[in-house]
Amino acid sequence: MDEYYYTLGLIPGATVTDIKKAFRALALEHHPDVNPSQEANRRFQEIVAAYEHLLTNHKQGLAQAYTQASVQYQARFEQVYQQRPTSPPEPVFESYTAQSAPITITRQVTFLLLNLLSCGVSLFFVGLPVLVAYLMIQKGLSGWEGAMVAPLSLAGMLVIYRTIRYRSHAFE
Repeated sequence: MDEYYYTLGLIPGATVTDIKKAFRALALEHHPDVNPSQEANRRFQEIVAAYEHLLTNHKQGLAQAYTQASVQYQARFEQVYQQRPTSPPEPVFESYTAQSAPITITRQVTFLLLNLLSCGVSLFFVGLPVLVAYLMIQKGLSGWEGAMVAPLSLAGMLVIYRTIRYRSHAFE
């Protein structure tokens, strides 16, 4: 087998990339279309035979390595499969009852303060457009200055809506 490497001008154990490079270089030099001599024709046939033999051996080596890896994987799988428990462990369920926290004075005061704060913020955001409308009428402000306050009133309405909606869920 070493003679095939020497035919291509390589050392034994060369990679597939090296084999292909050497074959292309020698094939261009000794191809019958390029070099019409009898010696070149014979040399070209040797080069082709060496190239095919080395690639075939390389493919066989890959197939053997794949087969060996498959056998090792199968053996490991069977070993793990034999060591598995015969039945899955039973799940452990703890008794859990959801209890709501007791309503304390601290929670009631906190809820009252949050309600007052949300109402105050809501009144500010709703009252601001009313103030701007008054100023527009009395002081003669232009329309675009009043239009800048419209998003603030929408934010105030959102705060009021959220306060009313979530008030019933405060002590859950």
